[in-house]
This record gives sequence, structure tokens and C-alpha cells, in this order.
Amino acid sequence: MTASSTAEHAVTEAELEVIRMLADGLTVSQVATRLNVTPQAVSMRLARAALALDTRTTTQTVVECVRRGLLGPDTHRAAKVRAELAARHTSTCALLTVPVCDCRHTTNLNQNGSAR
Repeated sequence: MTASSTAEHAVTEAELEVIRMLADGLTVSQVATRLNVTPQAVSMRLARAALALDTRTTTQTVVECVRRGLLGPDTHRAAKVRAELAARHTSTCALLTVPVCDCRHTTNLNQNGSAR
């Protein structure tokens, strides 16, 4: 690939999909299985993205994608799990009459169960 074609290459959705899965901690083999492609195809997608982003390692590629806004903080599984747990925590605390933590989501309920 020439320098000019490298500069013109934008990271494709297929490449971002691989990067998202690798950011979630999957191995190249696991990504290949999930995408129903060969491990070599996964490695090639990662290499093309790294070339486009001018990075050398998988970690650098993931970080650069986040830095450029190609991967948001909510795009990977860990962020989604954290958000879901926070929402569950908030809704659970809102039902409690006695606080069990300092999150301040508790609601004082009167004896018939309605909010005061």
C-alpha cells in the first residue's frame, strides 16, 4: 500500500467490529468464530485498521479508535454491563425505605407503599 492510499483509507465497519470484540477481551480465534471468518481475516482487518490509524499494536488501535470517536465509551460490552448494573442499582435503591448505601436513590415510602 502506498502512503497516499493509506491516508485515504477510513476504518471500515467490519474493521471496527473486530476492534470492538478485541476491546471486549476476545481473542482473534474467538472473534473469527463469532464472525464466521478465518483468524487470518480477523488479523487482516485489524492490520488494515492499524495502518489507517498509524498504530502498531492492538491496544494502540483500540485507544486511537476511542480517541477519534470511532468507539464510544458505551460501544463495548464492559461499559454496557456497568450501565445496566447502575440502572438496576438505582431502581432497587429507589424501592427501599431504609438506605443501604450512600447513592441517595432511596425514596421514603409511607406504610401503604406510596412515596411521601
